[in-house]
Amino acid sequence: MCSKRKIRIEDSDNIATNDFMTCLDSSSDSGSDIVRIVRKIGKRLVIDEETDDEDYYQQSKLWIWKRTDNQPKIWKYMEIPGIKEATLDHLGTSKKETDVFNIIFNSIFWENIVTETNRYAEQAINNENKGRKIDETWSPVGCDEIKIYIALCIIMAEVKKPAIQMYWSKRVVIETPIFRQTMPYKRFLQISRFLHFANNNTSNKSDKLNKIKPVINFFNQKFREIYTMEEDIAIDESLIKFKGRLSYKQYNPSKRARFGIKMYKLCESSSSYCYNFKTYTGSDKIDIANNASETVVKELAKPILHKGHT
Repeated sequence: MCSKRKIRIEDSDNIATNDFMTCLDSSSDSGSDIVRIVRKIGKRLVIDEETDDEDYYQQSKLWIWKRTDNQPKIWKYMEIPGIKEATLDHLGTSKKETDVFNIIFNSIFWENIVTETNRYAEQAINNENKGRKIDETWSPVGCDEIKIYIALCIIMAEVKKPAIQMYWSKRVVIETPIFRQTMPYKRFLQISRFLHFANNNTSNKSDKLNKIKPVINFFNQKFREIYTMEEDIAIDESLIKFKGRLSYKQYNPSKRARFGIKMYKLCESSSSYCYNFKTYTGSDKIDIANNASETVVKELAKPILHKGHT
């Protein structure tokens, strides 16, 4: 079935006017065909509708193309790249690895984990409708214990064993003494049971990252506070290996990990320093008018707009 549409192409001086009758298949994308005509001719377009399709007519009236000068504003890079003065002052003369670590993982970070872990433990123990038995010998955790706990988790990733209890084994052939020397096995299980990063009562339940949202916001803010990127930057995606059960777990055969959590990162090109990042949870579109790629770039680059980055 064909529908006839009259397309009038006018030149820039409105001296001559040419009329074209087009017969477009109703099953094809009529708008795309018209756009191709306009791009080829490159002159002002006026569409006269000869069909009864009122909706299409209302849309077609907006398709007015004309030549205009495009002069984008080029922002000159005026930043001073490198570690910021406040961070250097905080470091002082001592610039050991642990000092840099403590600037990023400061007391605010650890105190937040301690507060939310103790809060959740209290809520779980006092809950009358709890579904399973909870160890009543729980005592509030402190910052030092949380640091030891995180350190042991990192060691577990390097020294892999089939079961957690094997890390506390006293058998000579498989023992790893640092675990028994730093934290009892029962205490490790208690912290694992109640470890929390956000307040369940105030977090946004509709956000799939609500359990770790404070940590994500903390790191994004901290990365921007301590360092200024050079002019050349890049935005790309990466895959963090993960094979557990997760609604937004991705499969990408071109990546080395293949299965994992997809991250979008804004990084400095020369050093690969991560300045801002976002976790993909199934949808990247915020504004329905924009596509996913445009939305991600706009969101990640928002803190550095008008600063002259390339």
